[in-house]
Amino acid sequence: MIKMVELNIKQEYEKLKKKYKDLPSFEELDHEFELSSLDIKGVGKDFMSRAIRRRIADRVTFYTRILEAVLLPPSNPSPISIREFNSVSNERRNELMEVYNKLMDSERYNLQLNLDTDEKRDVEYIKLISKKIKDTKLEVLSLAGDMRKAWSQNDQEEDDGGYFS
Repeated sequence: MIKMVELNIKQEYEKLKKKYKDLPSFEELDHEFELSSLDIKGVGKDFMSRAIRRRIADRVTFYTRILEAVLLPPSNPSPISIREFNSVSNERRNELMEVYNKLMDSERYNLQLNLDTDEKRDVEYIKLISKKIKDTKLEVLSLAGDMRKAWSQNDQEEDDGGYFS
């Protein structure tokens, strides 16, 4: 019979941090990845690193999808995708492609770990992403501002006789 134990994410992380001393603080990871909201019911303490890695990978995927919106021409264009894609210059798109490539590398590393998981490699992923995420977040935050500007700017100053005129 399996005994269910109530786990506290912070306490379990601190145990992991004692084992792998160079992990970032729980507070740092919680701030960036909202670990304290992670539902760990049913997660065995032996799988804590995997659950944390997966939470972090979710954020990587989120950032990747935001970048895709402006890097790849919309295949099924909507007014949203067209406007946001057109709001980014080719020069800026090239800069963002570098960030995108790094994120995709991290996504594929996570894919490997999902297929062949190991606590030590989970911890390496956690450390790697926690070091890279601040710069990535700044780029994505800047892009979010540009995307918002695309909606706050009125690019049709004149009445063009369009549908909503």
